[in-house]
Amino acid sequence: MPLSSPEKYFTAPREDDKRRVPNGVERKSFEVNEMWEMHHEIVRLLVLGMSNKDICKILGVSAPMVSYTRNSKVVKDKLAIMRAARDADTIDIAKDIQTKAPKALALLYDIIEDHGETYGMPLAAKTAESWLDRAGHAPVKSVQFAGMVAHLTAEEINALKKSAREEAEAANLIVDITPEDSDG
Repeated sequence: MPLSSPEKYFTAPREDDKRRVPNGVERKSFEVNEMWEMHHEIVRLLVLGMSNKDICKILGVSAPMVSYTRNSKVVKDKLAIMRAARDADTIDIAKDIQTKAPKALALLYDIIEDHGETYGMPLAAKTAESWLDRAGHAPVKSVQFAGMVAHLTAEEINALKKSAREEAEAANLIVDITPEDSDG
């Protein structure tokens, strides 16, 4: 006879929950009081924003070690100091970028207006392309369709082009599509 919905989940005896420590037993915990080389490496990776799991893989240490290192007072203080230094450096760099931005912009203008005479055409073209990218006119780099692959014949491609032209004409759009092959 089938069990009713809630009962079917609770018929087997449950095992003890290994995550909990029984009453009266002190839970094992570790506190880093002095930072050793491995602790410094863990802190360095934490400052870089890595997860505990990634740190375990990189350094070949256990998850509890990373966890107790991360949660110890000594390491928390060290992390706070390092993050404050990183933030201060970031502010200094941002200020430096702001002060040099007008010079960089003037140089870009010079390169583009130069038409390749002084700086060379490759640099002028690269600068112009970079400028267009920043203005939101970047070329499509890659199009991926979640594992889809299409193999089209010349007739199918020409049919798609014809359909696109018809849709564009119906919407009064100007379309620049390579002309169809003579056989389409």
